[in-house]
Amino acid sequence: MAQHNPLFLWRSPPPAPQAIRAEMFMTTNLCKEGVTDVASPLGVTDENFQSEVVESDLPVLVDFWATWCGPCRMIAPSIEELANEYEGRVKVCKVDVDNAQQTAQGFGILSIPTLLIFKDGKVADQLVGAVPKSKIEDKLIAVLS
Repeated sequence: MAQHNPLFLWRSPPPAPQAIRAEMFMTTNLCKEGVTDVASPLGVTDENFQSEVVESDLPVLVDFWATWCGPCRMIAPSIEELANEYEGRVKVCKVDVDNAQQTAQGFGILSIPTLLIFKDGKVADQLVGAVPKSKIEDKLIAVLS
């Protein structure tokens, strides 16, 4: 009887990291077909950060994240829920630090996820790391009051 090398028991190769990321993205509210009544975070770039965040009439929750960041993916559902729950009272934005390096550097983002809460064009509060939704919500409530 031939011995089997456990390293070669795969029937097919494991999925590529890009495929895993795409699958995770497709399962979020950001990409579900037919979902039109759910608010989702707005993607912000270096080019539109000033107009979407700094000049906003509403307080803004900004999630600095990256596609390769595990903790960022962990809090993504909470960020989406908050965008829906606080629609009309808080604008929720996401800044991909790989694609908006100038903005991330300008705010001294050294760790992700980093959440900044803006009010009247200025940073009013911040959270760093994969924090629970309740902690983010507490900070939002404080800025709204």
